[in-house]
This record gives sequence, structure tokens and C-alpha cells, in this order.
Amino acid sequence: GYDYRFVAKGYDRRYTGSAAEQEILREEGLEKGTLTLRDADVQFWRAIYDEKINRADERFRRFLVAFAEMELMDRTLFVITSDHGTELFEHHRIDHGYSLYNELIRVPLFIRLPGQQSRGNIAERVSSIDLMPTILHLLDVPIDTTVKQKLRGQSLVPIMRGERYIQEIISETDYREYTYKRSIITPAGWKLIYTLESKQRELFDLNTDPHERDNQASVNTVRADELERRLFAHFVHIGHDLMARQWNIGLNPVYSSQAPRK
Repeated sequence: GYDYRFVAKGYDRRYTGSAAEQEILREEGLEKGTLTLRDADVQFWRAIYDEKINRADERFRRFLVAFAEMELMDRTLFVITSDHGTELFEHHRIDHGYSLYNELIRVPLFIRLPGQQSRGNIAERVSSIDLMPTILHLLDVPIDTTVKQKLRGQSLVPIMRGERYIQEIISETDYREYTYKRSIITPAGWKLIYTLESKQRELFDLNTDPHERDNQASVNTVRADELERRLFAHFVHIGHDLMARQWNIGLNPVYSSQAPRK
């Protein structure tokens, strides 16, 4: 049902934006490791994604209007976020789940308190696992000892009040068992992505290389070694020894077209 509102005039419609086309590109990227697309095609797929966002925004606007008409805005805590982003050829794939680059793991997070009038922006990186303790804190829900021992995140209420947030951000994916990746981002902006099945390391300075183009793992081995130790120590701390098993590539079907039944 696209109306192609953001597609460049004169695009030759090599692609239409269909789910079947997206599947072909997704699987080709997984099989070959990279896609070959014309610049016009890349811009087309980004325009299609922008239309999806624009349509979702309009639906959410209508929801908020109806919500306000019921006079519930000042009685409601709003937390708006996303489970992941989508890569649109930033690293020569179109998909989500396979990698841990920032286009996949950097997502919006908005928190609106009931009756809130002032606005503010928090620049520090935070983690999705911080949402549960934050919501419990904001709602003044008591947390018993057992739950506290299991929580891996921390409340963001102190940072909303102006305190500093210093925590390493951990991400992971075992996407369809095509790959097994773990990453760590330090408060200083260094990021290591470790691919378990190949032991490949990617090291980026997000301060100077926010698009993750310059892999420094082979030239800055001391920093890469240190982040690797911290990354593996984190998983040992939460009960997952990454060195204790083999990471074999397999097939974990997610879509109906994969490994069809006979």
C-alpha cells in the first residue's frame, strides 16, 4: 500500500518495496556477506522506510489525540522505544538482527512523566535493560531482594535528575544461528564487536567514527584486548561463559519460507 511519498521523482521502479523483494535482499546479504545495489536503489529503500516511519507517526498522533480527549495524558507514564533499528545499506546489507552496528542497536527512548511540562535531552548512552528498573522506580513499586538480584539494568531516574550515568553497554545477537556476536561500548565511546564463531574483532572509536567504517582492531590491539577481556568477564558474571562452548553456524528458521515442511 505504499504511495511512494518520499521516493525520488523519476526512479525507474526496479524495486517496488514488496515483502518478497525485501526477503530476497535479506537472504542474499546473508549468503554473500554484502549486497550490490545502485545508489538509486539504496535511496529508494530508505525512502520506503521513511514512509513506514511517517505512517506510524500519524497513527501514533491519532492515538495521542484520542488519549487526550479521554483526559488521560496527565495520569499516564509514557515510555516510547524500539527493540532494534534497521540497516539500510550502511554496511551493505538490508535487514536487522545479523550485526551489532549502531544502525541496529541505537534506538530512540522517550520518557514522559504525568503532567510533565519541561523537556530535556540525555546524551549518555543507556541500555534497554534499564527500562524495567526505571519504570518500577518512577511508579514507586517496591522491589524485593530476589528481583533485585536478578535485575541487570539500573534505574535511569538519577540521570533524569542530573546525575551522571557511567556504565558499559552490552549487546548481543545469535541471529538465526548464522552468526553469534557480542559487543561492548565504553562510556568513553570505544566499541568492540566480537564474532564468536570466527573470533573476528572490530574496534571503533565512536567519537571520531560514528558510522563504524574504520576498524582499528589490528592496529590498536592493546585496547581491543582490554575490551575483549571486559566483554567476556561481563558474560561470566551473569552466568554465561562464552569460552565454554563451540559456536557452530546452523539454521534457526524464523520466516515461513525457510526450511519448509514437505
